[in-house]
Amino acid sequence: MDVSGSDQRTAETVLQTAITDPTSFDRNKLNRVIQLLESRDQTVRLSASWAIGLIVSSNPDAVAGSVRSLASLLESEPERIHDDIIRALGY
Repeated sequence: MDVSGSDQRTAETVLQTAITDPTSFDRNKLNRVIQLLESRDQTVRLSASWAIGLIVSSNPDAVAGSVRSLASLLESEPERIHDDIIRALGY
């Protein structure tokens, strides 16, 4: 995942939308949020994990199909980002 200003802007937008309209996340949009967890930028990952928590708080079924993707990140991503992935799974 690119550590560019683009990821940072996307993460900010995702988090803002999760705060103001969490029910607007469809499967494609949620997959983009999950992809942000692969970023090397901790702020991007943290924003993504918070967004997932807000989305799930509003609609628990929203991530039902994404748990496997989140869990597979634990196997494929460096240990340094595990806390952010676990935070997202914890919701």
